[in-house]
Amino acid sequence: AQPVRIVVLVDESGSLSDQDVVNERNAASLIAVADISARSQVAVVGFGSSDGRIGQSAVSPICPLTAVSEPGNQQELLRCVNTLHRRTAEEGNNTDHVAALDQALQILAAPDDADRAKMIFLLTDGRLDVSGSPQYGSPDAATRNTEAQRQLTEKINEARDGKVQIWPIGFGNVDMASLDGYATGGFQGTCNRSSDAKPRTNIYTASSDVIKALLQAFASARCAGLSGYAQDTLAGGDSVELSVDIPVISTDGSIVVLKGSDKVRVTYLDPRGVQVPRESPDFDGSVLQATTENATAESLHVRNPRPGRWKVRLAAPAGVATSTVAASAIWQGRLRSSIAVTPPAPQAGQTVDVRVRLQTRADAVTDPAELRTLTVRAEASGDGMPLRSVQVADDGKGPDRQANDGEFAGQVTIPSTATGNLVFVGRIDATGVVGDERPFTTRTAKGPAAVTGDISVGGGRVAPGGNLRGKLVINTADGQPRTLGLRLVDLDPGTLAELSPA
Repeated sequence: AQPVRIVVLVDESGSLSDQDVVNERNAASLIAVADISARSQVAVVGFGSSDGRIGQSAVSPICPLTAVSEPGNQQELLRCVNTLHRRTAEEGNNTDHVAALDQALQILAAPDDADRAKMIFLLTDGRLDVSGSPQYGSPDAATRNTEAQRQLTEKINEARDGKVQIWPIGFGNVDMASLDGYATGGFQGTCNRSSDAKPRTNIYTASSDVIKALLQAFASARCAGLSGYAQDTLAGGDSVELSVDIPVISTDGSIVVLKGSDKVRVTYLDPRGVQVPRESPDFDGSVLQATTENATAESLHVRNPRPGRWKVRLAAPAGVATSTVAASAIWQGRLRSSIAVTPPAPQAGQTVDVRVRLQTRADAVTDPAELRTLTVRAEASGDGMPLRSVQVADDGKGPDRQANDGEFAGQVTIPSTATGNLVFVGRIDATGVVGDERPFTTRTAKGPAAVTGDISVGGGRVAPGGNLRGKLVINTADGQPRTLGLRLVDLDPGTLAELSPA
């Protein structure tokens, strides 16, 4: 997964309740352990206002930019997140969004050796209030807020120019227009073509939903999916079990858990009901790595997870205060697609079949519910052939051989003006999937193809060391001898496969 650089801005102003800030703190804790790339970085900044008193600061950079790869770093992030609190009037408890955004942009502008995508998560009701802040000019409250709004517009434009996405999470009595201004004013580039990956405002009237809202925004920004959100109450001496679903198109994921207390212990069970280890380089074909246990939140990162319903068991020792616990799965798919064109060397004026097939690392995607989440496109162009869209479908009609088998088919007619090179391209996009693109290059034939071939391979699962029988049929139109060769291409690294005879 592409690494990201994240700043979480947390409103600590007096307009929030103590419980609001607790929920913000819990949400920020999950971001500290949720990312699906070990090379990502996270910073957390609390903010209120500076009202002219010595010792006040509108922003509190409580967690400096920290790499999330090491358990020690994760634990330090969670420790500093727990210092977030509702500000008093003496600390400056109005709401200075200008200072907050300025601080985040300065953090994100630090030198970066990994070209990380940049994003800000803004937890607030969106109501700017710097009426007590003399740095904004005239003592008149309205004039000060007007000046702050002018400066805020400049900062949002700076975010856009710096390719920084802004994801507002609003709750309570929100200023919707203000929050939308952050989302649409910042950088609009996305990690895939899905509209879900474009910044937008997430509004939740119940403050307890802030955690879910932040996770949903986080997943969207990462071109990842969020599978379910389970929540319960856990008392000392008791245990609870939460369930999350990981879809078949997932190839990387994190199960994130809000524990309420660092004394709560978590175990994870895969869809077979088997308890998985907290760390393993190879367990049931997966790579497992859990974050630190000694914190109020943790996650289990799973590469190539077994799809299905996972269970999270939380057990609290006696004496631990009753608290809210929650779990969710953030996942990302790395689908591969193959593209085939029949006939592979068409003549001008001929209608060809275009087939795009989707695959995960482990299997073809055939579940209709999973297939509906995907967008599959194809197009053709070439010498004497302007770009044409090819409508493909997996509905069992026309050129599509079978409905819901993971193969999308369509037809396009090569124009009579086509004279040489042709390029067919298949593309996939979906929520939780970084887009994949596959080309098929060929040339127009001047007459019937001299050599044609067809490969058929049987279906079913094959274990390592097993066999799958197939057949290759070659026909020559002119009866002349030809020298033919077979190649294995596009194999995963480490694949043990060979052709015999070569």
